[in-house]
Amino acid sequence: MVKQILTTVFMCGVILITSPNIANANNVTVGNDNEQLKAVVKDFFDEYENINCDKSEEKIIENIAELSTTEVNHVSEKIQSDNSSYLQMFELMLQRKKIIENTSDIDLTEYNKTIDLFYKNIQIKGNDAEIDVKVTKNWNYAFSPEIQSGATDTYTIYLKKELNQWKISLVKGLTDTVIDDDINNMNDEISSQQRNMYVNRMKKECYVLSNENNNAGQGWMVSPYSLENQIKAANGTYNGGNASRYALDHALEPSSNYVYFTFDCTNFISQCLYAGGIKQHVGSAYTDTCWYYKTSTNRSSSWTGANEFYKYINSTVSKISKSNGSWDTAEIGDIIQLMSGGEASHSLIISGVAYSSYGRSDLLVCAHSTDRRHVSLKEYYSGTKCYHHIKGSK
Repeated sequence: MVKQILTTVFMCGVILITSPNIANANNVTVGNDNEQLKAVVKDFFDEYENINCDKSEEKIIENIAELSTTEVNHVSEKIQSDNSSYLQMFELMLQRKKIIENTSDIDLTEYNKTIDLFYKNIQIKGNDAEIDVKVTKNWNYAFSPEIQSGATDTYTIYLKKELNQWKISLVKGLTDTVIDDDINNMNDEISSQQRNMYVNRMKKECYVLSNENNNAGQGWMVSPYSLENQIKAANGTYNGGNASRYALDHALEPSSNYVYFTFDCTNFISQCLYAGGIKQHVGSAYTDTCWYYKTSTNRSSSWTGANEFYKYINSTVSKISKSNGSWDTAEIGDIIQLMSGGEASHSLIISGVAYSSYGRSDLLVCAHSTDRRHVSLKEYYSGTKCYHHIKGSK
């Protein structure tokens, strides 16, 4: 009996002594998983953004596939899975970018690129993991070395542990990095057939305007810091340079004077117009017959809504003097709206005009939701556009 009691006490002592070590071991495992997951995600974005600009499209795809659960034939370096895969969308995004760069007469390469990852949530359940990550990148275009460009995007990444290594199974958010109705309608997983149809259609559209073998030049740009853009409009009520400088200051760092809405694009361009000298038109809250912002709950719908702003600025009650513009005539401080089904769905402001030896080549724009600073209109936004040339206040 005494022996049994002593044995029981001894075993309890062992449990009491070893339990902390077991707990620590579990914590170490979780910690190691977190670090491994972050490493895989970082490797993905380093490849996706091609930080060093020194790899072929095929090599990038191969490297991404090695981080993923989808099998790849390394001889042909093409994705072989018959099932829909985020890698199909990944490859499409690279092909889209390459087509635009190859058909541009200025160099649209994103040089000196840096990336910051902000992990908002990491969930691990057995051999499955889910990560929400905000990605902020900064770079320079060759034709705009004095102004840094930037973009912020949010992704959800799903991973599985295979043979004690974490592999990516799905990336959600790839389709949000550019505004392209065709791509967005595909979602983040597409088939090879969908991708090939899109690429072939895009090649036909782009190569009509440019020779495939055209060598892009460095080009140059008119910016809001150019002397001519510091001069006010003829009526003295709108300064496009001031409006676009505000846009550059707050594209990635929103002003604390305003609430940042879930869909903030038009709230942002309204702020820019106000900073450029356009007077607010106070009226009834949440209507599109006026244009003003006092607080988040005392504002017009035209200040924050894309289509409401479109209707206001084109109405007879509008106090903003404007004319209809175009890609050929748009100036710094002018507003661009993306159109869908006859309605405005997104709002941008022009922060630069890029030129090549052939003439005007691209417009640089800033926007919110998603946040963009001085990015190529050609590369980041496609589809039908409406151009508002802003003259001043009426």
